[in-house]
Formats: sequence, C-alpha cells, structure tokens
Amino acid sequence: GQYASSSSEQRGQGPKLALIGVPPINTDLLDVIESLGGQVVFQETPRSFSLAPSVGCKSIHQAYSDYRYPYGYKVRLADIREQCVLREVDGVIHYVQTFCPQGIEQKIVERGVARPYLLLDGDAPGPADSRTKLRLEAFLESLLHSRSNTGQVSHDLPVSH
Repeated sequence: GQYASSSSEQRGQGPKLALIGVPPINTDLLDVIESLGGQVVFQETPRSFSLAPSVGCKSIHQAYSDYRYPYGYKVRLADIREQCVLREVDGVIHYVQTFCPQGIEQKIVERGVARPYLLLDGDAPGPADSRTKLRLEAFLESLLHSRSNTGQVSHDLPVSH
C-alpha cells in the first residue's frame, strides 16, 4: 500500500494514534505501526502502569487513587478522551487478547473514543501476523485518505473491526 512505501522523511507526518487496551502480545506491534507511517503518541497501559498522571502527588494514596487502568471502562474512557484531544490523536487502535474480559467493554469504548477506531486482537505471543499488518495498513491508509481530502483526519470515518 501507499504507507508501506513511504519515505523516512514522511514517517514523522503520519497519523497520530492512540494504542489502548491490554499490553500487546505482538512483540513488534509498535515497529509495524511505525513502518506503515503511523505515530503512536499515546499508549494507555504504560502510561497508567507508570502512574504518570500522579507525577507531583504528595502521597502514595493519591497516586494509587489516580491509577485508572483497573477501575473499569468509564474512568479509563474519560482519560482516553482527554489524552486524545490533548495529543491531537487521529485514530485509536484498541488491542485486546482473544479471550480477554476487557473485550466485553469494546463496544462501549468504540463509541466513546469519538475517533476512527480499529480493534485488534491477539491470541499468541510473537510477531504480528499478516492479517494484523494488513488491517493496520488499511486503517492507516483510510486516515491518510481522509486527511488528503480535507486537510485533516475526519473523525467520522467508519469503524473497522
């Protein structure tokens, strides 16, 4: 596709992405996204697990109170929306494990992010398979196509599953 052949100079100008959900089991997922021209500017899980929102807190109690990841989708979704606006995210990639209970909340998260959305699921550790790479490429190309027609990414793009 168009992204696969993009030059290194153009890679920094690709769509800004949020990667949310469980930690990816695909060992090369971020590398694949970047090789296709995407820029992951927000990673929910590492940010949450590092207690980044609590930097500057005066107590450990407050730091753990601000720890959003385990508290369910409503608290997480508010944080994801805020970060998407703050970081000018063009699209959201929601990663789940095939049999993960968080997949149940997927429909609610999908509607709530208010951005083009791609659900990816993994079932075995290792490199991303060709299906995952193809889906990522198609998603990034749809974001790029939307941008080339309007000058910015439309948040009304169809959702991809």
